[in-house]
Amino acid sequence: MIRALALLLLGGVLAPVAAAQLLSDDIATIRWFEPVRQLPPLRVSGPDGETDIRSVLRPVTLIVMWGSWCHACAHEMPSLDRLQAKFAGRGLLVLPVAMFDQPFASRHFYRRFAIRHLPAFAASDEADWVPLTLADHYPTTLIVTGDGDWLGRHIGALQWDATPATELIEKLLTTAHAAPGPAPPVPK
Repeated sequence: MIRALALLLLGGVLAPVAAAQLLSDDIATIRWFEPVRQLPPLRVSGPDGETDIRSVLRPVTLIVMWGSWCHACAHEMPSLDRLQAKFAGRGLLVLPVAMFDQPFASRHFYRRFAIRHLPAFAASDEADWVPLTLADHYPTTLIVTGDGDWLGRHIGALQWDATPATELIEKLLTTAHAAPGPAPPVPK
């Protein structure tokens, strides 16, 4: 009930808020871990059933915890879709993981916002994922290598296809000496 009321308010009252107020291109807001952490064991449900998140990692993976009910996510996801399209076949995977969502809601969101380049996964057990978000804040993006090294985390919406972020991705891919692999399937 509270979530439905929040959605109504966000859709009706806050919808006119400019995307510029929600999206930042300031990559300095990314928290980098030193030393690097290991990504904990996590399970996701995807087009081919349930799997361990490590089985789909690429040399550079952005794991984005989001929800169709999240106003900031509605602003960030199109930029992530454009980022994935820009780096297609180069070793980057943007991996959205829906939190507290029904599959139909995620599919509707993808259609509504013309998300065409991102796979659709959902957290198998949200309780395992929530501690990674710091206080259940969405969107939260984890920056991970293909070996499961958790390099950093960004909390909140970021303009991922803006120049500062794309230059960061270029550097990460260069460092990873990325060997492209097949991406998970995108929902129809």
